[in-house]
Amino acid sequence: NHQKLDAMYKLSQEKDGNECDATQAEENILINNRNNTWIKKLPEMMKENPSLIVVGALHLAGPNGLVAQLKKAGYTVTAVK
Repeated sequence: NHQKLDAMYKLSQEKDGNECDATQAEENILINNRNNTWIKKLPEMMKENPSLIVVGALHLAGPNGLVAQLKKAGYTVTAVK
């Protein structure tokens, strides 16, 4: 559900002003850099057959998430229920 992904992303971006807040560098290491690496590999992996790609939920959400990047690249992304 797209609304749940949006809510999860928004929650992940909230900061409490303490040492538990992820820095931008940490967020890049944990999420953004990994997404950018996957988005380069996925087209080759998916070109032959319909594919199910399973990742941690935060890799799906947000403007740099895999869902947004795949849609931007012209793919149809469908949630599995």
